[in-house]
Amino acid sequence: VLGMGGYVCFPGGLMASCAYDDGDVPGAPPIAPGGGNAWHMGAHYAYIGIMAAVGVLLVSAFAWGGAGSHPLIRRATSWSLVTVGVLAVAQLLVLASDIGGDAPWASLGSAGAATATDAGIAFVLRAGLAFALWAVVCRSTIRQPDVYWTAAAIPAAGLLGTWAFAGHGRAMRWPVVGVGTDMVHHAAAATWVAGLAIVGFVAIPRLERDTLARVVRRFARVAAWSVGLLVVTGVVQVVRLGGGVGALLDGNHGRSLVAKLMVLAVMLAI
Repeated sequence: VLGMGGYVCFPGGLMASCAYDDGDVPGAPPIAPGGGNAWHMGAHYAYIGIMAAVGVLLVSAFAWGGAGSHPLIRRATSWSLVTVGVLAVAQLLVLASDIGGDAPWASLGSAGAATATDAGIAFVLRAGLAFALWAVVCRSTIRQPDVYWTAAAIPAAGLLGTWAFAGHGRAMRWPVVGVGTDMVHHAAAATWVAGLAIVGFVAIPRLERDTLARVVRRFARVAAWSVGLLVVTGVVQVVRLGGGVGALLDGNHGRSLVAKLMVLAVMLAI
């Protein structure tokens, strides 16, 4: 599953971001966690929550400074971050239950073994970073802009990093390039999609015409950069994972990228 799921399948059925590696846990079967559909739904909701919170932060920084303080957007951001943190803990317990053979609610004793895997490390970091970003964005009273944006940017980048670290961003060759590229790719996507939603559902109905015109102009520039970064980082990932641009259509990742670029071209034309 590209992007949203963040799962990477390897020979033998191992899944980097939603299961453990039997090299990390001796004797552990190479299976996905026992949460089934609930696990995958949790992963999807966590992804949406991360993208929503990061998107609001980036739109506030580069397009509309008042976006983050709008009551509706503020509540959505708060709920997104709380959801990400709770789901990270729940997914850690599901992973621990697969390792220890217990039910998730009785698997605290196996949490240490779960944190020996890439996925377990990512879940622990994600829970802490989600709480830290929630505290800064939704509860802090920091008045110095430089201090505020630094305090918000660090956990936001970390949340994107947890996805890349345990997903296909770290798989195969050039893992450092892959993680950095994946973080930029998702930041650009979050900015573009969140910006479209904020402008369409909040700014247009509520802002005066002059203010709205300024916001739309700034977002248009940000969106252009976001689209460019999406294309470039997508191609880099294809080259990294597939072996070259010539192999673009040989694998699912490349074909998915081509499909997304076609959809992107239609959206830009509209």
